[in-house]
Amino acid sequence: MTRAPGPEGRGGQGKPRSVFLCSRQLGCPANLDLATQLHNYVVENRWAFTDAESADCIILVSCSILVEYRRGVVATVEYLVRRHPKKRIIVTGCFVEEDLVDAPNVTYVAMSRRDDFDALFEPAVRLRDVSPVSTAEEDQEVRSLGNEKAVFDRPYSVLVATGCLSRCHYCLEKNLFPKVHSVPLAEVVARCREGVRKGYKNFLIGATDVCSYGHDLGCDVTDLFAALFSGPFKGRPDLGVGLKALEPSRFIKHFPRLKPYFEKCRIDWIYLPIESGSDRVLKTMNRKYRVADFLRVVRELRQAAPKLRIETDFVIAYPTETREEFEASLKLVELFDHWNLVVFGRHENTRAFTMKDEFGPEERARRCEIVRSMSAQAVRSYRPECRTLQWVELPAEVSEPEIAVLSKQLAGKRL
Repeated sequence: MTRAPGPEGRGGQGKPRSVFLCSRQLGCPANLDLATQLHNYVVENRWAFTDAESADCIILVSCSILVEYRRGVVATVEYLVRRHPKKRIIVTGCFVEEDLVDAPNVTYVAMSRRDDFDALFEPAVRLRDVSPVSTAEEDQEVRSLGNEKAVFDRPYSVLVATGCLSRCHYCLEKNLFPKVHSVPLAEVVARCREGVRKGYKNFLIGATDVCSYGHDLGCDVTDLFAALFSGPFKGRPDLGVGLKALEPSRFIKHFPRLKPYFEKCRIDWIYLPIESGSDRVLKTMNRKYRVADFLRVVRELRQAAPKLRIETDFVIAYPTETREEFEASLKLVELFDHWNLVVFGRHENTRAFTMKDEFGPEERARRCEIVRSMSAQAVRSYRPECRTLQWVELPAEVSEPEIAVLSKQLAGKRL
């Protein structure tokens, strides 16, 4: 295993003739932004996309923010190493700073150091000079997200910010993005205008927390909405807009000024994670809102925009969560169009890592079984751009079909 080198380089580097670009747990807007930029990087440097067997280099875009994500990424890297022991493998994305798998042919490139790709590949066009916006000609893809597979109408993804003002006790995001970094409004507007010009109908406005936007620029999320809906999206009821993610405390704060946009504009889908149905658990998480305020805003959203789809998360089996608090969370799932039940996993460098469980392993196993059963049996629509959804149980042994082939997806072609 090696880290990405400094400018002086290391042996075995150089321009690849062919690349296999793939993902495991692609997930967040920041990772999608990176994956799209890497795809365009290969295209603009005139390297070829091919399968893993034929490629000079394999690039895996991944995320290990959750314990179960980490297991999937580790299994994928181990599979690639076994299958291609002499091939150069580069692992990048969220939280790859840690050594996931120790192998001599694996190099890790942290998302915050994406310029290291230039030291590895010696390109004619540097990564920083490559657009992270999709250049797809078609508008459909088949995507594998963990253990879900779906056919999507491709959204035009625009990353507007990284970093979050919150400091939740269980979250690793602050380690990756310690400060909020917002894309200037003029650049966001220009990217969206380009998507409109290309004929895209679905737009995903993404950030670690959209509601933290502008903290570093002297503006806020209401300025972002104003710029988008009085600019590239004005007078276009045929366009659909999704927002991921919206941190609830700031969304509740800004909602009175954001509500008119939900009433008058076509916002199809938002990702608004509640995390727990218990005020006490939210407090131990360091989440700065009350369940009643969250649900009040959801009710107002339903009235303002009846067709809006709301997706949320619940963290289950959080330390100190009682059985009654667990059941309180489960009672809320029917209020949302899509929900994710995420079993809590401990991570070092978080406050929650040292918290003690108030329940034993049997109770934890019981809750996990309930979560698995609910998730497997639910009939859900995943996101507004999603046409179909099939729940797929992951096998113990990872095989190549479970790895999303980004070189095909991001080119807009069916797998």
